[in-house]
Amino acid sequence: ADLALSKTGPTLVTAGAQVTYTIVVRNQGPSTARFVDVKDTLPEGINLVRASIARTGTSPATCGGTVCQAGNVPVAETITVTVVGKVAADTTSGTVLTNTAIAFANTPDPNPNNNVDTWQSSVQTLASLRLRKRDLSDPVTPGQILIYSIDVINSGPSYARDVIVTDQLPTGVTYTGSTGSCVQAPVGTLRCLVGDPHLVGVAPGTTASFLIAVTVDATVVSGSYLNNSATLASSTPLINSILADSEETLVQQFLGPPADLVLEKQAYSAAVMA
Repeated sequence: ADLALSKTGPTLVTAGAQVTYTIVVRNQGPSTARFVDVKDTLPEGINLVRASIARTGTSPATCGGTVCQAGNVPVAETITVTVVGKVAADTTSGTVLTNTAIAFANTPDPNPNNNVDTWQSSVQTLASLRLRKRDLSDPVTPGQILIYSIDVINSGPSYARDVIVTDQLPTGVTYTGSTGSCVQAPVGTLRCLVGDPHLVGVAPGTTASFLIAVTVDATVVSGSYLNNSATLASSTPLINSILADSEETLVQQFLGPPADLVLEKQAYSAAVMA
């Protein structure tokens, strides 16, 4: 029995997204193929989500992992195997993934060369990032330490690499320090590397957060506002992203706790001696 296998899939896949492969096996005769198995070997970087098998005949068929069993396949019957996998989110752009499928049976095959087929897909990366910036105290007083919280949220599907937050500090403050990997250059501008220290990035479905501390100058006028802005960048191509945010903080001089003053006046009568 001559089993002929063909395999198709997408030529371009996205790191962190699903990919679907279709395998078609046809018995070209001249005899029934007995105990037919179809095996799909997923490449490193793709994890199995599910596999299913359908056939034009009525005999039962089932899949266990990426191995599907069809039992006996008569001449001219067609088997279709669908394999769904998920590309690892940290796969680098440009990686080529090669997927191989093979069909085999107990019945001798006069043309085993057409029992195997491969499919290659190139990987692209895409990420959806959002920058969020907040002050942790508002209002503040001159001379007080003001702390900003910065969050970078990756909604995926891919790992966002080389993520950098640039924070433009407002006039009237002095940089004190941060919990992130931030460098001040020039004065008043912070460049912060975000996320995994090895890959400098943020995994999909996660949030990378850090704090920035500044000291409000004692000369800042009460009633004025500190306007802090930040922007976000990544070497990963971005979609549906929010790459800038700002925060406004009121500076207010407190003169101490309020006091309730009560004025009392009393009249005294005194004798006047001439």
